[in-house]
Amino acid sequence: MTSCPEHRWLQSFLELKGQAVLGNSLNSYNRPDALRRFSKSHAASMEFELIKCLRTLFNHSDGTRDALDNNASMSAIAASLASPEIPTRKHVAELLTFFVNRDPQKGGNLVLKGIEDLSKSRGMPGRFDVWFKYWEDAIDGRGKMGSTVGASDAVLSLRGASAREAAAREANPISHTAHMTSLDSSIGEYGVSLLVSLA
Repeated sequence: MTSCPEHRWLQSFLELKGQAVLGNSLNSYNRPDALRRFSKSHAASMEFELIKCLRTLFNHSDGTRDALDNNASMSAIAASLASPEIPTRKHVAELLTFFVNRDPQKGGNLVLKGIEDLSKSRGMPGRFDVWFKYWEDAIDGRGKMGSTVGASDAVLSLRGASAREAAAREANPISHTAHMTSLDSSIGEYGVSLLVSLA
């Protein structure tokens, strides 16, 4: 149950258009030209943190209602499907699925509009072209024989900075096999999130 001070704070935050501010901030980090203004790691980190903030906000019924009624952040959230980090994309796919399940008519329309906005901003003709392009890139970026050797930065983002360092070494075959399994599992989880979003 939500405590009174927390609920009052949430109400004030929403009345002050806090969700719109989070959405605008997110939009500044997930735009195609964001890397000209921010370092790659800073942009990816801020994007992930903003998605987590919005996700926490939507865990409250007032936050969800505000998102569905005012559409202050849906396009910015959908634009993070093109994030360079797979964990961010996974969170976004789960958020979009939540909105479609919460209100199939209104939520579904907002999600589709957000995905269309993403495609238009990236100059792609089809509604889902950008989303599928990034999904294909994730699968293609698995590395040689499913290992971290030659794996893309997006795939390595599943395990953080230590995975990027490990990919440079790849010496111990036992830990290598365990790491391959965990990467494959994480890519599988991301795939399931996408499939549920499409269902």
